[in-house]
Formats: sequence, C-alpha cells, structure tokens
Amino acid sequence: LCESLSTVERANLHRRVGEALERLYGTDAEEHLTELAYHFAEALPAGEEGRAIEYAAAAGRAATERLAFEEAVRQYERALVIVDLAPDPDDSRLFDLVLALGVAQIRAGMRDSAREAFRRAANIAGRLGEPERLARVALEVAPGFFAIETGVYDPLIVSLLEDALAALPPADSALRAKLLGRLAMALYWSDSLQRRKQLIEEAVEIANRLGDPATTAYVTHASVVALWGPDSFDDRAVQSTVVIEKAEEAGDQEMSLIGRVFRVVTLLEAAEREDFDREVDIFCRLVEDPRHVSTRWYAVLFRAMRAAIDGRFDDAEYLA
Repeated sequence: LCESLSTVERANLHRRVGEALERLYGTDAEEHLTELAYHFAEALPAGEEGRAIEYAAAAGRAATERLAFEEAVRQYERALVIVDLAPDPDDSRLFDLVLALGVAQIRAGMRDSAREAFRRAANIAGRLGEPERLARVALEVAPGFFAIETGVYDPLIVSLLEDALAALPPADSALRAKLLGRLAMALYWSDSLQRRKQLIEEAVEIANRLGDPATTAYVTHASVVALWGPDSFDDRAVQSTVVIEKAEEAGDQEMSLIGRVFRVVTLLEAAEREDFDREVDIFCRLVEDPRHVSTRWYAVLFRAMRAAIDGRFDDAEYLA
C-alpha cells in the first residue's frame, strides 16, 4: 500500500500518524519517543522540522539514560540529518546535538566516529564564540577514568583542553578547575612532571576557593592520576578518602567508585589484607548497579588479584 503512495502522500500519512500518536499517548508520550521520532522524521517535508528534531533528540536522551547507546546514536544522527538540511541551521541547537552524538558514540565504543563529532562540536563552539561550550567538548572528548587508555598520549585531547583553557576567562570556575586537572591527567604519559604539578596546584587552589564538593572530588581524583608514582603513596591514601566523601556529598556515584579504586590499590600496596578484602567486596557490590556496567571490569580485576594473592592461580587465570 505504501509503495502506491506518492512521496507527499506518504509524508502526510506519517504526519497524521504522528499527530494521532501524540493525542493517544498524551502525557505518556515519553515512553514512545522512538516511535514518534520515526513518524515525524518521515513526515518531512510535509511535517514540522522542529517537532521532528525535538522528538529525535528526546529519544536520544532517553536511550542514553537506558544505557542503549547505539540507539541513542541512531536518534541523534536522525536529528542531525534534519538540522543539516536546513538552509540556515541554528548553531546552538546544532552544537548540542553534535556533542550529544559524540558522547553516545564514545559510550557505544565508536571512538573514531566520536572524535569526528567532537571536532565538529569544537568548531561550532568556536563559531559561537562561547568558551564554556568548547570546555564541555574538551572534557567529553577526554575519556573518564574507567575508559582511559594506559600508555597513550593523545595530542587531540591535549590540544582541545589547552584551547579551552586559553578561551575561558581567568576567573575561578568549576570548569576551569576541571580543565586544569584533566589536562594534567592527559600529560601523564609525557615528560612533563613539573607542568603536571603546576596544573594540579592551580586546580586545587581554585577548588578550595569554590568550596564545591563535586569540583573538589574531580580535582582530587585528577591529582591522584596525574601524579601517580611511588612517591605519591602517602598522598593517595588520604586523597582516596577525599574523593569518596566529596563525591558522595555531591551525589556523584561514578566518582565515588573511582575513589574506591584508589583505596583498593593503596591498601594492596600497603599489604593491608583485611581492609583490602573489605573494600574489594564493597566495590564489587556497588558495581552491580546497572548504571555502572562500564566499571565492572575492575571488579573482575580485583577478584583476579585476590585469587593470585591466595595462590589460587587457576581462578586468577580464569578471571583474567
């Protein structure tokens, strides 16, 4: 039946179906965003461009919240196709969609595609002349602790973080403190210990003046990573607790888990076996939460480490 319809007739039918679904679902429309996004996108050019974009973007956000990152990528790409066809697209809306696409792609494991999206978002932020947007791009393109690649120095990440810092006003802000801390982390695999120390010192000073627990947790975790080494053991023992407590105060569960990773490793180095076992058990229990699926490999790692320490080498090999 659809094949017998003209393009305009088919578009009008999709528009009418979309509008009927809006009336049918009413306040429950959020549970049917993918369906609505499809029909309003297919309704173009007979339908409303803005409505099609909003439904696709909302479907992308909902998919991200469900950890359905590949579905989120499809929805953001659908929205961007529509925006890109506009003769004079709104750069502010375009930036939000491209950045959201990059975030979804990197969480879906599409690193190369994500980097292209982040480059595009950075260019749009430059056109808009809004340094806060460039800072957001820089912090998103730099992977979080649980996704950091060991031994990798990434010039793109360093360049974006440096550009964002240069563009931001020099006044104290959470963004500036985070950029300083994340740049120090990005420089870990380069010959730049003194610069890393300077960046962390400035970030800590800003965080202390702001008194914001989320910023303090982030900067402290950056200090642990950026200055990690044999000489930082005593500091790490204290900083792991700071990260956990401040992250929990801020309601940042992922950052709290990062602090617990630091604590587990520090206890292992200190040969505090009883405390080590207790913290491993706490960590393994916490990552059972579906929201922390990307952190579960650390739980397996800790169990393998414990098996090796106990001499259960077959178990350790199996877990590894």
